[in-house]
This record gives sequence, C-alpha cells and structure tokens, in this order.
Amino acid sequence: MVGQKRDELLSVMEKNRLTNRESFDTHVLSTNDVRVKRKLSAWLTNVGDVMLILQHLPDRPLRKLLDNKAIFSIMDLGLSALSAAGVPQILEGGFTPTGKYVTGTADRPTRESIRPGYREIIRRASPEEIERTEGFKQRVAFQISFLSDEDAIEIIRDIRDTRPSLESKITIEGV
Repeated sequence: MVGQKRDELLSVMEKNRLTNRESFDTHVLSTNDVRVKRKLSAWLTNVGDVMLILQHLPDRPLRKLLDNKAIFSIMDLGLSALSAAGVPQILEGGFTPTGKYVTGTADRPTRESIRPGYREIIRRASPEEIERTEGFKQRVAFQISFLSDEDAIEIIRDIRDTRPSLESKITIEGV
C-alpha cells in the first residue's frame, strides 16, 4: 500500500522469512536479507536521534515510556549486537584467542588451555577489537555504578564462582 505509514520496522512477511529460514529458498532469503539489512542500517544511522531524545527530553515523559520491559529490551538489544559482532578477550600483551588448538609446541604464539595436552593459538588483537573490548568494559563499569554495593558484590561473587581462574585474583573483604 503506497503511502501507508507503518509503526513496525519489519513487515510480517520479512519477520516470517527471518525466523523461518528453512521454509524458503535461497533467492527469497537473500532478497529478504538485503531488505532487512538495509532497514537495520537505516535504523542504526538514526540511533543517535534516540540517544538525543533520551538525553534531553524531560524525565517525566521518559519515565512513562521507559518501563522495565523497554529498559530490558534496550539492554538485550545491546547484548545481541555484541554477540553478533563479538567481543574478543584481550589478553596480556594485546593478544586474543583464536579458538584453535595445537598439541605440543607451535611456531605461533599460544597460551595454556583447559584441554589437557593442548595449547590455544593466540594472535595480535586488532585496534578495532581492542577498542570494542575497552568500550564494553567502560559501559559495564558504568552500569554497575547503578547498583547498590551489595548487588555489586553479588555480581563479583558470581563472576568469581563461575570462572575458577579468577578465584585467587578476586579478593574482597567479606566476599
């Protein structure tokens, strides 16, 4: 329908083709992917406007719009973007894991692996990977600042308990 305004970013058909990919042939999927990617690109181009609104619209009208569902959706959106783009672990010396393993010695840099008898190959992290990881760390630290001390300590305990390699490195009185 020409000229009809929709509030949704994607049409029902585009959503269906995204979520039920096995039901369509490759030509239909590639055409849909191009359309969806173009819409996502346009939305990302305008995300600065959303930031402008959130930073300058008075709190009262924002509080009516930003209920828990909206806030958690925005946070989940960020996590989905990070998951899709990847946030590499930056190791000491500016290296990052490759996910590839070797046995014995290697002619490339490696690190200890949790797999007995194997070493993980590492490579120099790119400037973009380092920037992404640093930006992610800054934003996590800022989000933690919204929590009470007790909640922050609970998160630190959870991290320590789920990452045994950190157990001896995280020592906080009372934790």
